[in-house]
Amino acid sequence: MRLRCRPVLWFALAAILAVGMPHSTHASTLPYIPLDHWVTPLISEAIGRGILPGLSLADRPYGRDAVARALRTERTLADSTQRDYTQFEGWLIDRIEAEVDPAEAQPPAAFSKLTGDASLGFGLEARAEAETGEDQRRFGKDDVKGIALPYVGFTSGRGLAGGLRFRIDTDGGQVPNFNGRPWRHGWTGDERNAYLLVQLGAADVLLGRDDLRWGASEKSTLLLSSYAPPFDQIGLRVHVGAVTASSFFSSLDDMTLDAPVAEAPGDTIPAGTKILRHISGHRIRWQVSHTVALGVAETVVYGGKDRGLEAEYTIPVSIYYAGQWNKGKNDNALLSFTGELRPIPSMELYGELMIDDVQFEHKSPADKEPFEGGFLLGQRFYNPFGLDGGLLRIEWAKVQPFTYNQVLPWNRYIYQGQPIGFDLGSDAQAIDVEFRHWASEKVTWSMGYRLEERGQTRLTDPWPVPVTGPDSLNSFPEFDHVPTGTVERRNKISSELWIHPRPGIDLRLGGGYIDVKNLENVKGDGRVEWFFQGSLRLNWSSWLRPGED
Repeated sequence: MRLRCRPVLWFALAAILAVGMPHSTHASTLPYIPLDHWVTPLISEAIGRGILPGLSLADRPYGRDAVARALRTERTLADSTQRDYTQFEGWLIDRIEAEVDPAEAQPPAAFSKLTGDASLGFGLEARAEAETGEDQRRFGKDDVKGIALPYVGFTSGRGLAGGLRFRIDTDGGQVPNFNGRPWRHGWTGDERNAYLLVQLGAADVLLGRDDLRWGASEKSTLLLSSYAPPFDQIGLRVHVGAVTASSFFSSLDDMTLDAPVAEAPGDTIPAGTKILRHISGHRIRWQVSHTVALGVAETVVYGGKDRGLEAEYTIPVSIYYAGQWNKGKNDNALLSFTGELRPIPSMELYGELMIDDVQFEHKSPADKEPFEGGFLLGQRFYNPFGLDGGLLRIEWAKVQPFTYNQVLPWNRYIYQGQPIGFDLGSDAQAIDVEFRHWASEKVTWSMGYRLEERGQTRLTDPWPVPVTGPDSLNSFPEFDHVPTGTVERRNKISSELWIHPRPGIDLRLGGGYIDVKNLENVKGDGRVEWFFQGSLRLNWSSWLRPGED
């Protein structure tokens, strides 16, 4: 096993300094809590158990103000004896309140005559991560590495907030959500979160870079998964009663054609042409009752030579597919339907149906395009076998061949070379089974099994039928099973011990067994290995509030 210890020692020093500094109780300095923040999994656990009313896993990242409002509602229910907590639920709420203060006043709306208290926050997250085995080489070269995330945030007291969170990684060039170029010796640096937030009461307008994850699954969402780098976006989030609506638009990475591309019959764009790429999306979720929630979302990837952002795709309430069809544009619109059902208080069922393309006419072999889309089904069972703090999660996700792909290569559903949707891309499926037990306020352990299957096609493959219309002599290939061809199968059994002695300190130790068959879809190739993984994460931050002693 190869070890590079010098960067780890540097970050260990930063961690020691962080531990030695005074601990700030209400610590986070960003208006939207980052997806990889220490409190995010605790909030997700509380939402799943029905403890934080008005919040959903389907819209992430979580807003600090929304979490504080849910905590206030929850405490009101508890004080009125309408809510009884188990021992686990009690300390779970206490831990979340160590990060998000329910007593914080609701920020005044921008442009109103009301004002609140201004504040400036700053902090540092220091991480050391280690993992053995060849399988993890997909995400980095070193067995051990360090990460630092200094950050700063502010609230103006007049409905304006914002923050900047920068990531320095000693081996980050292959991390899927990295956005940039490596520095010397493999070091990388990029802005993980950087935005201004205009708060308008029931609505937030975000200007800048942040992650987006839509869907009730903890990990494998199909439309927006946050697997790729975060978007530089203009986003809108509105919460009114039982309805939450979100929208955004952003420019993606440009593309330079390495070969001529036929955009339409008789219209070929030459090699070397720079293509501009963009993405837009909107989503609405309705909490029908305390047991049922429904959602629908749509995204579109589009671009072309000298093609900028288009107004029709930036309007939050427009229907992208209708606009594409009526204007005769060959853009890539995707539609998603989600549902959440809680038949009994201790069980949650959720699902997602994602549709990329459905062909009805079948005029010729070239027009017999197969269904492109995918589905996700999941179940979370809380306190199984009467075990307080236990969770049993089962999930199955599958995506058909050619999904996310398109005849025009710049319309593929990728950003910086990474899938925007399902992390395995198209022609793939995954089955997850996890048992997790929050054994105490300081210790959590889990066991899991994951099966990944990837077929021979990729979302970056050339489209099988060129732009010549339904009279083309080309035809779509037919498959007798999906995933297709020689299937790469990756079986992973793992266990993890998570030690969290106090807010902002996380130590994770785990390991397991991986069996890979038909590696990279080559029949007979494979790999079997045991692996170890561990991480230490520490978070320190502080607030400066004018007028406070």
